[in-house]
Amino acid sequence: MTEFVTSCSFYFWAGVVSSIFFGVFSPRIFVYEKLYEEKKAWKHAPWWIYQFFFNGTGAFIGWMVLYYLSKVPLQDFETRHFVGIVIAFIGVTGNLPYVVMMGRLPKDFTK
Repeated sequence: MTEFVTSCSFYFWAGVVSSIFFGVFSPRIFVYEKLYEEKKAWKHAPWWIYQFFFNGTGAFIGWMVLYYLSKVPLQDFETRHFVGIVIAFIGVTGNLPYVVMMGRLPKDFTK
């Protein structure tokens, strides 16, 4: 983890930018329009903060896993690395929090 953070590599900065993007825009992207309109008031600030950290962290984890996978030689790939690829893909696309909580991909993910 410390190597990931201190290296200032592509993966770190991509993780930061992706984390900020999904943190800020995830309520607009992943939340139904009616709920989004209800939560616009300032009294729902804790919900917005939760969405920011929850979805931002999910995206950052996806980039951390990609960084880990980039350090593994191709001939050493095992089943656990394939699981890492799946986790990275779901995280980088912003769906990791949903998958963790619901135990499945969103229905519109495969459309």
